[in-house]
Amino acid sequence: MKYLKSFNEAKQVGILYHYTTPDALISILKTDELKIGEYGVNSFTRNKNYHLKNECVRRGPVRITFDGDAMSNNIKFFPWNSWIAKDKSRQKQKRYYDEWEERTHADIKGIKKFIIKIDIDPQQTRAWYIAHSISGNWDAEKLIAARPVGVKKYKNFLKELKKYPIEIGFVPDGLFYNCSKGAL
Repeated sequence: MKYLKSFNEAKQVGILYHYTTPDALISILKTDELKIGEYGVNSFTRNKNYHLKNECVRRGPVRITFDGDAMSNNIKFFPWNSWIAKDKSRQKQKRYYDEWEERTHADIKGIKKFIIKIDIDPQQTRAWYIAHSISGNWDAEKLIAARPVGVKKYKNFLKELKKYPIEIGFVPDGLFYNCSKGAL
């Protein structure tokens, strides 16, 4: 008698990371959906150290780690490279340098089941809440006045996260912000 082995073959995407803001994270967890962003896509990177890029890019102070293999069984991913993004003649994108980006072109429902871990940069999350508590132009007085409001919002954010059975990690202060030109 012959025995047949069953193979569970699937695309091997690996671990994917998505950087976002604290408020967007809470929205993702509450709705169990990752909605497409302002450019009509959801962006992910395979590079765990994407935040260490030399240039100043506005990334959120929150990094979500996803099971890309499980996601790829339900979601179509497209490779992306912003170095050649404007060249419409290149339909097949290649990865260059440190950019290993994957994109989707639709909202992702049921996203929580793919989350492995959430990493938070405490310093930058507090700074994000302080900065977003200020209306108009920033100055030293406004930053000082907004600090208590920002810290309170940060504490509420942490309390809200406790509602979800997901591993939360804290990275060293300022790790997700690598810019010599100033703070968020």
